[in-house]
Amino acid sequence: MGLLQTVRGEPSWSGWLWVSEETVSQMLTLLTGRSPLYLAIHERKVDRTRWINGLCLQTTDPAEE
Repeated sequence: MGLLQTVRGEPSWSGWLWVSEETVSQMLTLLTGRSPLYLAIHERKVDRTRWINGLCLQTTDPAEE
């Protein structure tokens, strides 16, 4: 789906992926709400490259599922 990168020595990550307009619209609707949001990224590592296999924005904590 997309690429996930970090800058060596920095505590932050950046990534990109293609999503449909409908998915972006639904995510923006969730952002306007008052519920806490959780972002789950499913990744796959091949050699030294990390790929985003899936992305989920939800209102329930994925750690509790």
